[in-house]
Order: sequence, then structure tokens, then C-alpha cells
Amino acid sequence: MKYLFITLAFLFALNCKAQYGKISGQIIGIKYSKPFSKVAVLIKKYQRITYADSTGNFTFENLTPSQYLIQVLAKYKPKSELYFDTSFIVNVQKDSTLHLQIKLPDTCQYDKYRKNRRCPICHKKNKVIPIVYGLYIGELDTENYFYAGCTVSYCDPTWYCKTDKYRF
Repeated sequence: MKYLFITLAFLFALNCKAQYGKISGQIIGIKYSKPFSKVAVLIKKYQRITYADSTGNFTFENLTPSQYLIQVLAKYKPKSELYFDTSFIVNVQKDSTLHLQIKLPDTCQYDKYRKNRRCPICHKKNKVIPIVYGLYIGELDTENYFYAGCTVSYCDPTWYCKTDKYRF
């Protein structure tokens, strides 16, 4: 009787272990398909977090079958304030692995100009002014600022050359 109980307990434990699912995936750039490393991937419901490795791969194991809200947070450069944040819902099934390929925008074309206010066309600094985004209240100072509106994306120009009418 004792051996029967141990055998049943062992079989029950094997059956319980088989009830879990897994999420694995890779994070790559949209345009160049280069892997993103050090990107945080979170399961919001359980506050579980992992980071993409040098090849962009990540894994969550031992997940009970359920819907999960996955959040992906990417910081483009170590000292940058430019983030990409996206969330989506996935369904994890028992005894299966859900494979994801997450595509993030590649680095911004304007990054090289962020700290350099020299116009790439005329190579002058004296006619270059900062671009301002957002809702403007009060009088506009169009002599010293270029007002670009309220729509902001992850990749927006920082400077405006008044001579060439060029955003960079």
C-alpha cells in the first residue's frame, strides 16, 4: 500500500509538472533585423522580468496556462532618455511553447544630431534653432524656436535650420 501511494504521488507530480507553458522569443529591429540586447521583457500580472541576451533572445518558463500582458521596454543608448515601450496580450497553453518575434523600431536617424546643432546642409550654427513639441500657450517666439505641433514619436528632429528650412 505504501508503494502504491508513493507511485501515485510520483505520477501526480509528473502530471502537475506537465501543466505549465513557456514563452520564448527574439527582439529585433524592424528595418535591419539586428537583435536588440538588454531589452526588458515583463509579465505584468506576476511582476516577472527577464532581459534579452546578446542575440535578442528571452525566455519565461513554468507559466500556468492563462492570458498574460507582456510589456517590452527598450532604451536605445546607455545614457539616452529615448525609450520604446509597447505592451500586448498573449495566451499560454499547457505543455506548449509560445514563440514570439518582437520587432522594435531601429535607432533614430536624428540621434547623431541631438548634441550637434550645426546644420548638415549649410554647416552653420547661427541660424539653427531648437524644435519645440507640444501644446503652446501664450505668445510664440518664432525667432528663437521652431514649433512643430503636438504629435511626437520615438524619433523626432531636435533642430531646425532657418536658412535651409531643414529639420534635423
